[in-house]
Amino acid sequence: MSYNIVQKTTPNKSDRKGWKPDMIISHITEGSYNGAVSWLMNPKSGASSHFVVSKTGHITQLVPITEMAWINGTTLTSGTPRFYGHSTLKLVRERKTNANYYSIGIEHEGFSAQGQGKLTEAQYQATLWLHKHIIAEVKRLYGIDIPIDRDHIAGHSDVTPKWKPFCPGKNYPFDRLIRDLKGQEDTIKVSINGKIRNIPGKFEAGVNSVPINGKYYPIRDVAESLGLEVGWDQATRTVLLK
Repeated sequence: MSYNIVQKTTPNKSDRKGWKPDMIISHITEGSYNGAVSWLMNPKSGASSHFVVSKTGHITQLVPITEMAWINGTTLTSGTPRFYGHSTLKLVRERKTNANYYSIGIEHEGFSAQGQGKLTEAQYQATLWLHKHIIAEVKRLYGIDIPIDRDHIAGHSDVTPKWKPFCPGKNYPFDRLIRDLKGQEDTIKVSINGKIRNIPGKFEAGVNSVPINGKYYPIRDVAESLGLEVGWDQATRTVLLK
């Protein structure tokens, strides 16, 4: 599935000063999608983002990848919450400069106090696609392969933990995102007549699928072809078979 990126322009951007982007940093908007886009386009905000992703999976781009958004900034002044030396990321500490120079920022619609970074499934699929798009564009523009790990796919709280400790939040799906970007298998929780099992598979576009002879098939189709009734427990995220 591909997504249409709505292009808008904000004056809140700068030159990368020769730096090349190799990190993707996720944020939470602390507001609505339209409200965030509007605010980040307002010169009075003093802030911007490369991309904003809505809960329904819509994407807006405000700053070109080749330019610096005002989103992940660190300072060189020790003793302040935004000091680069506080970062949990080795690269940020070693580079000793504004993290905006070498990062690409994504704002996700939501409030940290409500979901603590949890995304809707539509939002997750959109940001997964967007991460892949960014990785491909950085390769095309700069010849750089962004490593798929927590040093390069990170959150605002990793960059400035004393400034934004809850952005995007503890429930942001970094592990799932990295696993899906690497194309690794997940496990699916299945209840077969009340007995819980974890089976190999993956969750994509809202469909639990299982591998058969190297290809993935929706677990519902496979189960129903075997004459099984299929249900879904949203609370425990378990496929119910009987």
